[in-house]
Amino acid sequence: MTDLEDALFAAATTFALIVLASSPALAHTGSMGGDFISGFAHPLLGPDHMVAMVAVGLWGTFLGVPAVWILPVVFPAVMAVGGIIAIVGATIPYVEVAVALSAIVLGGMVAL
Repeated sequence: MTDLEDALFAAATTFALIVLASSPALAHTGSMGGDFISGFAHPLLGPDHMVAMVAVGLWGTFLGVPAVWILPVVFPAVMAVGGIIAIVGATIPYVEVAVALSAIVLGGMVAL
């Protein structure tokens, strides 16, 4: 095998071991299940995240350059920070209420 094939095999093996060793994702419990795939897919397919992503994209479009590029990049970065906070075990009170309010605020920003 070549060096590239060795590196790809090592990366795939490492990824498979991480997935198999991971604990259940408890993000938004009750909404999608508790396995790795559900936890991974929720930020991409969860209705609250979809509404927020569409609102961020529309808001960036209305603001024009450079916001049309900056906002859609910052949004998933902030979601990743939230994921890291959850991974380290910290809890944020009323997080679901905050997500709902952020969707309302983003909708208001688009409307204005």
